[in-house]
Amino acid sequence: MTKQKKLSELLLEVRTKQGLTQAQVARRMDINPSTYTRVERGKQRPASFTLQGLSNALHISLHDILEAWEYEYNSKSKEADK
Repeated sequence: MTKQKKLSELLLEVRTKQGLTQAQVARRMDINPSTYTRVERGKQRPASFTLQGLSNALHISLHDILEAWEYEYNSKSKEADK
């Protein structure tokens, strides 16, 4: 069974496997590099349209992006409720 990944973990893993920099991914998405960096580090929750951009820029399924997004932000909500 594969360990479920948070969005930030998935983005870092896929980007580095593809040999891309954060700036290159941001350029593919037509967003500010600092915005992409914050999303990849889990410091900023991406807007819904950004999720599709991540899928396109990194050539991964939107389904995988959404699962990772849900896992990351549901985990953070549960931690905040404690």
